[in-house]
Amino acid sequence: MLSKVTANGAVRTAVKTQARRQMGVLAPLFGSGPNQNGLDEQFAGTPQLVPMDIPAPTIAEDKTVHGLSLISEDSRSPLTTLNIRVGVGTRDTSLATSGTALLLKHLAFGTTDNRSSLRIQRELDEIGASVNAIVDRENLYLQAAAQAQYFTQLVEIVGDAVGNAAIKDHEVTYLLHYVQNEIESRTRSEVVSDAIHAAAYYDSETLGLPVYGDVSGASRAAVASLAQNAFVGSNISVVGTGVDHDQFSQGVSDHFADVAAGEFSRAASQYVGGEYRVNGGGNFAEVSVALNAGDANSAAVEVLATALGHATRSKLHSLGGKTGGRVAAVLDANDSIGAVGGFSESYSDGGLVGLGAVTNGSDVESTFAVLAATLKAGNLTDDEVARAKAILAGASATEASSQLGRASQYTVNTAAGSNTAADIAAVTTADVNNALASALKSAPSFATVGDISSTPRYNTLSKLF
Repeated sequence: MLSKVTANGAVRTAVKTQARRQMGVLAPLFGSGPNQNGLDEQFAGTPQLVPMDIPAPTIAEDKTVHGLSLISEDSRSPLTTLNIRVGVGTRDTSLATSGTALLLKHLAFGTTDNRSSLRIQRELDEIGASVNAIVDRENLYLQAAAQAQYFTQLVEIVGDAVGNAAIKDHEVTYLLHYVQNEIESRTRSEVVSDAIHAAAYYDSETLGLPVYGDVSGASRAAVASLAQNAFVGSNISVVGTGVDHDQFSQGVSDHFADVAAGEFSRAASQYVGGEYRVNGGGNFAEVSVALNAGDANSAAVEVLATALGHATRSKLHSLGGKTGGRVAAVLDANDSIGAVGGFSESYSDGGLVGLGAVTNGSDVESTFAVLAATLKAGNLTDDEVARAKAILAGASATEASSQLGRASQYTVNTAAGSNTAADIAAVTTADVNNALASALKSAPSFATVGDISSTPRYNTLSKLF
């Protein structure tokens, strides 16, 4: 018979042995003894373990009988997204209907023939859905997301909002205040963007009309007319992720059935070149130089703008490779310039490429000269183009790493003028230099926002090219 001391010792040994098995690599800290089973050791009586294959997301495309374009990604995700692109934006308004596109955005998910706006919001809340709307010069984007088990409810609500909008006078009156607030809250960069487009395309038509103008022409009649003309099957793309394609296609066909078939036409844009200025006071100015890129390969233009780069004179330490490119030398050689960078814009029938900078108000003319000289230098190298393509590929891969990012990419890529990762990868150095050479043949455009007291007139600035 074991003594009490011996029995206690056996218990302690058993406890330590079990602890060693549970602690694995830490077991030596508890003294010698057997460690846990090896990772390649099967427990007795258990079947051989076989790793489960995780299928790659499947992507499918389709069209409804009313002409809506469909794209779906079945990613077996707990989240489902529903993104809609309608090919309508500020270029489809006029000076007489200024503010109508922004009002249309704010009316998204509003009252329909079947639901009040309050009911729509409550039904969205009941399934934990989130929604958003964005408008730019050419497109209106509606975004919705919810848990995957609520796809049927989500597509019904969104389909009703798109196909049966009932624009009410009281909602228009109420939302115009928010439109005005959005215009007043616009950033300086957004003002500069509107200004350079006004210089390039005239400020009274198509792509030259401002995104953030005023609300003087926004009314129920104007927004109802715009929606009726634009919300037609061939002008709408619907993108779903986290949903089986057959379920997605059937859901859109059933709940977007009230969208009328038809075509949407818009006035063609015409690049003209010119000069535009916005007096913003202060001692600084943001200036921009743009060239016509509408006739060039849009992917090459995007690579060109990225190769030109971005550089900022800042006291803060910046991590990563986002500062550099050809414009880094501009910053080093010009103390009056605080920031400088390349930009590009691509549209269905137009495009811009150029440089923008922040400078002292008294140095606007010399800054324009520096930007013009940088663009005219041309001859981008293989290394510069390879670096730019790597930056764009990295940004695209980062966005595609999330379901929401992929949903956004699929949706944006349905628009004319957008570039896929494959488009960027196919660009060569010759493509980039050809795009720049083509742009340099156009009449330049100039914009100044801020201190405009020393900004020269167009006849002086145009001689820089």
